[in-house]
Parts: sequence; C-alpha cells; structure tokens
Amino acid sequence: MPTTSDAIREHFTSRCNGANANMIARLINGYYHADKYASVQKRMKECFNPPPEYDKVMTAINEELSWCAFGVQGIPEHHILYINTGDTYTPTVVYDIEKDQYFLTSWGDYVERMESAERS
Repeated sequence: MPTTSDAIREHFTSRCNGANANMIARLINGYYHADKYASVQKRMKECFNPPPEYDKVMTAINEELSWCAFGVQGIPEHHILYINTGDTYTPTVVYDIEKDQYFLTSWGDYVERMESAERS
C-alpha cells in the first residue's frame, strides 16, 4: 500500500505537473520549508502569533494547487483542515490535527468515516 506522500504524488501528477506533485510530497514530509512560499509569508504577517507548521504547510500546498484550489478550509468540530477543490467528494489533501497526519481523501468521505466511527 502506498504511503500518503506516494499516493499524493501519484494523484496530483495525473492532475498537474510532476513538479507540483513532488513539491507537495516534500512539504508534507518536512523536506521543504513552507515559509518560502509567498502565501505563507502573507499568512504569517496576518497572524498575531505564528501559525502552526501544519497551517503553513497546508497554505503552501494550496499555493502549489492554485489552478484548482480555493483555499484552506477547516472543520473545527472534526479537527481537520483540507484543501478546498470545490467538490465535497473530490480527493484532496486533508490534515487531521489530532492525529498529526496528512491524508489523500475527499473531506466528505473523511468526515463520514469519522462520524461513523463515533457512532460505533
């Protein structure tokens, strides 16, 4: 089974150029600093306290996917952030704050799985 970064690289290579896909994988693995992105620098200036690293990484990923991404969205009650691609069930990058983990899934599927697990 591919790792999340491998799945992300494979998924986004087919939807954008390979350079973007590789950079997204490097960002989630901590091999590239999100602070180098203009969108992250802007975000840091907007915040009174420095944003957490996952916030900066998601902002950088959104910039990498600027052709199909509409911002970083959060669902506070489920403790997740996701890259908004305009469709609830289109695969995207989801970050689970409590698990400190990135996933390639649709945010709709992720929330449904979480709610189903809570009912069990």
